[in-house]
Amino acid sequence: MKRLLNQEVIVHGSPRIHKALFSQMHEILEELQRIRQAGEMTEELSKTIQLVAITADGMKEVSI
Repeated sequence: MKRLLNQEVIVHGSPRIHKALFSQMHEILEELQRIRQAGEMTEELSKTIQLVAITADGMKEVSI
């Protein structure tokens, strides 16, 4: 309803959600790195790997 009224919506995840998200991002990062090593990489995919790595590192710092 708030979004329909153009109001900001803030979502706070639980430690369980945070851990699950970090785990999924780690799996994605490993798969992207495997693709990079196989040489099947576009420039866009390479940038995606960098972004996922930066995000995962940031999550590690606030890990519960």
